[in-house]
Amino acid sequence: MQQWEYLRVQVSVSEIRKIDDELAGLGSQGWELTAAVEAGSSYLHLFFKRPKS
Repeated sequence: MQQWEYLRVQVSVSEIRKIDDELAGLGSQGWELTAAVEAGSSYLHLFFKRPKS
């Protein structure tokens, strides 16, 4: 059975456009964005998963 590992990243809404390089880096490490959830009006929580090795 496939097992997963998970990562949550908190991002300020005002900074979201500045993290493109970081997001690309996570993608190259195998992380897949699975959800983005607004946490109040100031922050987003980005949830990632990747297969556990």
